[in-house]
Formats: sequence, C-alpha cells, structure tokens
Amino acid sequence: MRSILVKLSYLSCLLTQTAFISNFAFSQEDAGSEATGGDVVDDGTTPYSDSFTTGDVVPTPPPEGEPDTSGIDSNPELNPDPDKMFDDEDSLKERPFIFGFTGALAVPHIINTGFETLTYKKYGASLNYGNISRNINGVDVGLKHYDVRLRYHPWSSSFFAGVALGKHMITGQKSKDINVTYNGTKSNVPTKLKVTASANYIAPHIGWFVVWEPGFTMGLDLGWMIPSGATSKAEATFANLPDGAESAIRATPEFTSATSDVEKASDDYVKKSIPFISMIRIGWMF
Repeated sequence: MRSILVKLSYLSCLLTQTAFISNFAFSQEDAGSEATGGDVVDDGTTPYSDSFTTGDVVPTPPPEGEPDTSGIDSNPELNPDPDKMFDDEDSLKERPFIFGFTGALAVPHIINTGFETLTYKKYGASLNYGNISRNINGVDVGLKHYDVRLRYHPWSSSFFAGVALGKHMITGQKSKDINVTYNGTKSNVPTKLKVTASANYIAPHIGWFVVWEPGFTMGLDLGWMIPSGATSKAEATFANLPDGAESAIRATPEFTSATSDVEKASDDYVKKSIPFISMIRIGWMF
C-alpha cells in the first residue's frame, strides 16, 4: 500500500511540471504571434536562443556599411574623437602663422624694434626701426634706420639665413667758438657745424630665432652690412658774424678741424662696410 502511494505522489509531480511547461510555452507563442501580427510558424528551429535561458543579451548587428558602435558609450566626454584629443590650435608652435614684437641691442643700429611674422615655421619677415642719439668724440650724433628683413628656416627650426634691405641716416653736429681776425678786428664767433649723411644697405646674415610657449621669443643675428648710394650734406651756421667775415672763418684751421671731425663720424657710419649684429633680441609672439 505504501509503495502505491509513493508512486501516485511521484506521478502527480510529473503531471504538475508538464502542465507548467506547456502553459509557459503557449503563452510565449501567443506573445510572439501578437507582436508579428500573425500565427507562429513552426519551422523546426528552436524559437528561443540560449541567451534567453542564460540571461545574456545578444547585440543587434549594425546595418551594412556602418561602424559597430555597440561597445562605445554615448557620452562624448567618455569617448572623445581621437582626432581632437589634442587641440593644436592652442599650441603656438603649431599655428601656421604667428606675429609679434621684438626689441634688440645691435651694431651698428644700437636700438632696434621690430614687428615680426613667422609662417609655417619656415618663412619669417619683419619691419624694423631705430632712432638714438649719443655723443662721439665731442660730436652729437643722431642715428636712425629702417629696414625689411626676410628669413628662411631650412629645417623649420630656430636657425635661419636671411637678408636685410634698408636705409640708415646719421646726423653729426658740433658747436665751437672760432676766433677770427677780419679787417684788423678779432672776433670770437660761435659756430655750429652739422653734417647729414645717409645710405642704403643690404645685410646678409644668419641667426637663431626661438619661440617658446606661450610666446616668449629670443634670438640673435650675425652678418655683414654693405652700403650703397651714400650721400652727405654739410651746413654751418654762425652767430654774431661780422659782415663779409664768413669766408675768413671757413679758412681758419679751427673751422677745418671741426668740419673734419663731423664728416669722419658720418663717413664711418654710412660709407663703410661694417658688421651687422644683433647681440640679443627678445620679444613676444601671438
């Protein structure tokens, strides 16, 4: 009797499991039929993949011709464009064109200021100007210049070869009291001598022009200046000059010596080939 009860209990469990599985299968078929708008056709294949029973999600393949983005997060901050990870436009050295201003201590143009440009790290150009006055051997000398400079950086580095084309001017002025005797009368005549000279020049040179982030610039130039087309003009003015005494003053050794000093200072500046050197150049590029 006991064995019969055990067998009936076992049979009841099997029937219960079979009914549960059958109801589950039919409910899934009905849901699939409603979603597709028709009856489910049994084609002999398993209607549900292993992924359903294991809990894995099978990704939907992308349309033909489109990249697979299934593993990429939609947040652009977490998945930046690799082509834009480094913003080259913020790097001064990577810009195709930069410009700035510089100042230099130089020979023969002692003070030099310039507007600088650099294109593709290869081609440089600048406009330069300088104006200074000083006393040389008792002669008040004014120095002025302006030029255009072209540079070529053969290796896209700081080293360059260049040329400067410009014009410089010098004004030499000296005041001196000259004693002159005219018609038997001795006079002390205040005399001012002024010589103005100018010349064009070409100055081939080499150098280094370095630009650091965020824009500090330093450089130097080494070259030779060759003048051309030099001109000069001498003037003399006299105070308290007796009538007709100018020719007598110009003939005196004092006047001749003073004139020679002024002319020499001018000639040394505009008529001779001399070194063309920027000992230090500093500035800022943008």
